Amino acid sequence: AKVRPGGPNLKTDANGEFHLKNLQGTSKTVVVDSPNFMPAYKQVRLDTDKEIPPVNFVLKPGKTLIGRVVDEQGKPIKDVKLQLQTWEAIDNRWFDHYATTDANGEFRMEHLPEGKITLRLDREGYLYMNYQPAEIESNQPITTMKTPIVMQKGARAYAKVVDAETGKPITNFRVKAEFPKQLEQGDIRPDGLPSDWTRGFAFHTETGEFKTFERFRGMAIALQVKAERYAPTYVPRVVFGES
Repeated sequence: AKVRPGGPNLKTDANGEFHLKNLQGTSKTVVVDSPNFMPAYKQVRLDTDKEIPPVNFVLKPGKTLIGRVVDEQGKPIKDVKLQLQTWEAIDNRWFDHYATTDANGEFRMEHLPEGKITLRLDREGYLYMNYQPAEIESNQPITTMKTPIVMQKGARAYAKVVDAETGKPITNFRVKAEFPKQLEQGDIRPDGLPSDWTRGFAFHTETGEFKTFERFRGMAIALQVKAERYAPTYVPRVVFGES
């Protein structure tokens, strides 16, 4: 089982034990999560001179959530990846509970906790969805969402790369996305960037133009453009509009 805080690699050992060191503050929320059980958490007080006694967790089987994901026309979306993102006040970001939609856009996520949760949805060609709310019923083993989740298509970024002195197009270049260092009022910062963006896209075009399908409509990102024999160019803020 994974343990938080402690970084993404802290797990219980073969005896189910874990050790947290160098904790700071007056209290910590300790979260234990396994894909085959309902996650659990406890508040641990640190503002004491005494040694903190062992914190024991008993993990139990959880509940099941059934739902459906569609586009803006009501058509099912296949291969949407869903992840348990938050539970009650716990914004863990490492919950090991996942599901993928089938050809009918339907998904089944198991071993979930009771109460209010949120989901993260990701699918190439669609906008990320963060903090999609759902509530898991305590008196039923299976909760079925009454309405489908609607995902929106992304937006396209259109741009052209040219030589600053001659104005002639640069035919070979690479574009990489980053988090903006500064945001303007009203800007929305992406919750995360997909790996293909952070690695960068290589373009080979006679006109120097590119258009890239993007999932962050209305969100602000920064772009870095590199080309051989040119200094890297940094674009501090780009806001993607409608398609």
